[in-house]
Amino acid sequence: MVLIVKYALLAIVLVSTTHGILYNRYVPDATGDAIHYVRGGTQKISIEVLSRFHMAPQMVTTATQLIKDNFSDHSWMDAGDESNVIGDAMEKSYGGHWMVGQFSAAFDVAYSIVRRSPAYILFLVNERHVLIAQESPNPKFSNYHTILRK
Repeated sequence: MVLIVKYALLAIVLVSTTHGILYNRYVPDATGDAIHYVRGGTQKISIEVLSRFHMAPQMVTTATQLIKDNFSDHSWMDAGDESNVIGDAMEKSYGGHWMVGQFSAAFDVAYSIVRRSPAYILFLVNERHVLIAQESPNPKFSNYHTILRK
C-alpha cells in the first residue's frame, strides 16, 4: 500500500512538473489580426503582435515601424543585418541593450531572452517570429553576459 502511494505521488509530481515546463514555454498562436503593408510597390509585409511584456505603446509603434522599414523576406542570409539595424535603432531610442531575433519555429522563442528580459515584444512577420527584447539591467544577471564584456 505504501509503495502504491509513493508511486502515485511521484506520478503527480512528474505530471505537474512536466505541465509547468510546457506551460512556461507557451507561445501564442496568430489570430489573423495582422496589418498588411506594401513596401516598394512589390514587397508585401504582414505584421501581427503575438505577445508583449512591459512595452509602452510608443515602443510598439517604433518596433513596428523599424520592421516595416528594415525587414525583407528574401532569405535568411539577410536576417542578421536586419536584426542588427533594428536593435541599434531601439538602443538609440530607448537606451540599454536590445536583442532582435528572427525564428522559424514558435517554440524557439520561448527558450531565448524572454525568460530574463524586463520588456519584450513578439511579432509574426510573414511567417517568421521576430522577437525584440531588452537585456536585463539587473546586476544579478551580469554574469550571463560575459561574452559582451570588453
